[in-house]
Amino acid sequence: MDAASERELRRKEAYLRRFHDADPGRSGRGLLAGRTRQGHTTYDLVAECARCESVLDVGCGDGVLLAQVDATHAVGVDFSRAELRAAKRRLPSAHWVEARSDALPFKGETFDVVVIHASLIAMPVEETLKEVYRVLRRGGRLVTLEQSDLPPQGAFREFVLRLSDALPENTPTLGDARVTDREAMDRLLGSLGFEGVRFRDTLLEFGAEERKVFFASLYGFDLLDPAAQAHALAAPGTTCVAGVRLTEATKAAASE
Repeated sequence: MDAASERELRRKEAYLRRFHDADPGRSGRGLLAGRTRQGHTTYDLVAECARCESVLDVGCGDGVLLAQVDATHAVGVDFSRAELRAAKRRLPSAHWVEARSDALPFKGETFDVVVIHASLIAMPVEETLKEVYRVLRRGGRLVTLEQSDLPPQGAFREFVLRLSDALPENTPTLGDARVTDREAMDRLLGSLGFEGVRFRDTLLEFGAEERKVFFASLYGFDLLDPAAQAHALAAPGTTCVAGVRLTEATKAAASE
């Protein structure tokens, strides 16, 4: 990584830490406001795939996902101390660790399942997935949920336009386009040794009041002045739809 890229990475991480330390659980509240047409939250979708003996939640936030996961040994990792304090209050029985996603402080082949819920896009993607592969047991599974490549629909589309127009010029660049690209993720996971990659796309729908909670939880909204925030929250539309993608992949079992 060159010096300019390193500086941008540190600037992005400083913003993310401020965002999460200022209001732990904000991201979780936003996503909990949306439901699939079957009435499920994104946390329901991931938790259903993560029943196991030992699970690691990378980018665990305030612990809302691990509180739903049926696991004997549950560990959450985040780099926000405030999120981790909130997580410990929510689920004292789990083990909460302050660490970076690209430098997981665990021995190799430790976990049956690693979950990453709506945060891989804000991480060093390739380095994080390498670490995930390392700490997974042979035959263990990675489960991620991120925004899909479906463009925002209805009020969400108008909100994104208003947010983009109002962001300060020096806003850190967030996101890795590969995360929302099915073919790019398939290639990346395969190159790292994962097998059996599966994708499942679904839609989240938000009611008139719930969409405001969702909008206010998104990165960049906190950087707007009050007038711009009010304008963004008032984005019109009879519907508000976000596409999300559940991805599952398996670490190859040991050869016989």
